Amino acid sequence: MSQAAYSKRFLIIVVIVFASLLVGETSYLVGLRRQLDMLTEEMETLARNVETITLKVSLLVKYDNGTKIWFNNTLVPVGWTLLNLTIYALGGNVDYQVYPFGVFVTGINGVSQHGNYYWFWYRWDPETRDWVLGETGADAYVLKRGDVLAWYLADTSSWPPGKP
Repeated sequence: MSQAAYSKRFLIIVVIVFASLLVGETSYLVGLRRQLDMLTEEMETLARNVETITLKVSLLVKYDNGTKIWFNNTLVPVGWTLLNLTIYALGGNVDYQVYPFGVFVTGINGVSQHGNYYWFWYRWDPETRDWVLGETGADAYVLKRGDVLAWYLADTSSWPPGKP
């Protein structure tokens, strides 16, 4: 066999091997793309399902010395109350008393009501762009998607107390 024929065969074999590798890699990449598309679709479905059973809400805790702590975009189950959110966000550091009319929060993060200062909760009203004093006990207020709520250790020596 001549050198030219040998070189031609070798070149053909190299091209065939390279083409086979290229086809194999392309098939592998197409398969990966299909898997990625399926995973993306599954994640989108899961995200839609999570949105039907959870809410994002925000909670502010404002102390009588002006210190503010925000718990923004907290993800909680549908059906939770403000009391559930408060206990969850503060890691259980909430003191309260139960009365026939509902729960009355008496301490948050070790800061208790004192003198004329009591814990009140408020909700942000986006229509009036103002804080509204809570209308029920914290255990009776069922959270709504997008709620912005606040606990404020407010001076009650004049009424109504200040706002957060």
